[in-house]
Amino acid sequence: MGEAAKRDDPYLAGWAASRLALFACRLVLAHNRVLYPYHKWLLRTVAEVPDRPDDFVDLLRRLAIERTPAAAEAVVMSLLVFREWPQAPAGWSTQFMLDSEWNWLDGEPPIDDL
Repeated sequence: MGEAAKRDDPYLAGWAASRLALFACRLVLAHNRVLYPYHKWLLRTVAEVPDRPDDFVDLLRRLAIERTPAAAEAVVMSLLVFREWPQAPAGWSTQFMLDSEWNWLDGEPPIDDL
């Protein structure tokens, strides 16, 4: 598969958009100390929390429909300007690798399973 085909893969774009939306919502829910309700109620619950980025739900819906880098960046930027989030000591890319790719070393579940 060529590089252009990989970039335009609708399955991959959909998977990335859904993962980003899921973890963005989980950040907002954790900030509000609200339990993750499961996928069916996720957007509804996020829409009801008192403290979230402006237009957050609209940005998530745009991401789900468009599945573009611009829509993804809008969601991420809304989170970054919303508040100062705790920083991983080793940096986010290293922490992601530890949580999702090297987790087998210490037997911890992947971050996606939590």
